[in-house]
Amino acid sequence: MLKRNFRLDRSVEWNPLEHSCTLEDLQILEGQQVVYSISHRGFDIRVFAFLRPASRRLTVFGQDAIRPGNTVLPLFHRWSWYTRLEGSMLVFNDPTLLIHPRIGCGWSQGRSDAFAVDATADVVRRFGELLGIAAGDALLFGTSAGGFWALMAGAALASRQVVVDIPQVDLFSYPDRSAREAMFNACYPGLDETQLRRSFPDRLRVVDRFRALGRAPRNVLYCQNLRDVKHVRTQMKPFRSEIELLQPLCNGKAPDVRFRFYDREGEGGRGHIQMEAEPTIEILNECLELAA
Repeated sequence: MLKRNFRLDRSVEWNPLEHSCTLEDLQILEGQQVVYSISHRGFDIRVFAFLRPASRRLTVFGQDAIRPGNTVLPLFHRWSWYTRLEGSMLVFNDPTLLIHPRIGCGWSQGRSDAFAVDATADVVRRFGELLGIAAGDALLFGTSAGGFWALMAGAALASRQVVVDIPQVDLFSYPDRSAREAMFNACYPGLDETQLRRSFPDRLRVVDRFRALGRAPRNVLYCQNLRDVKHVRTQMKPFRSEIELLQPLCNGKAPDVRFRFYDREGEGGRGHIQMEAEPTIEILNECLELAA
């Protein structure tokens, strides 16, 4: 099952140790590829890890969307980047996708009675404790749905730095209606959009999460492909306007959100395509260096 991950990058040998545990008996297995299967809050949380305990740096990745029916889970996007990044690295497989295998994007929603974002944030805290790193000092990163996770988890962890690329920030206005409704129906069965807006706004909108927790990540680098016109219109621009209204948070200041724009066209003129690997890795290493 895990062998499929080598196809994401054949330049690095894929040969992980598999380790099953609870959060309480989690162990640091250093200097090697490890896929942890962590039982926590009713979830099976799969995490790829490469841990360097001598380092005070930790980067944590959320998961992008997958192709349901064509993808064998767990799948760890960008797992091979541990060879290019300073310090330790964790990559989450969204536990939602293990519960609901017919959907392609879970946005770490989990179930109506258990929020997977909070469960994965607990895992980051535990790794941080064992590595001697404050959870808020971990650099969180994600693209698209992984960016949504990074912002949501970053609020829970009071993260110093979060980097996101073409993220969703408001799932109610997410332009891919079929993917959005598939997740709503799987994770929140029987609830229509009006009920979801009333009962779970802080799970489905980043700004409402910040309001509900009364805190936000301290610094956010928001990267946006300008070719992705639907996300620019429905996600990035409304978020930029709303974030300016969050002055009561973070000791009277809204989170410091910086925007970085680029122009990249995908196959067939597709605009929802992430930044290329090289500049992304450069940005992440710069953030790690600043945090040192």
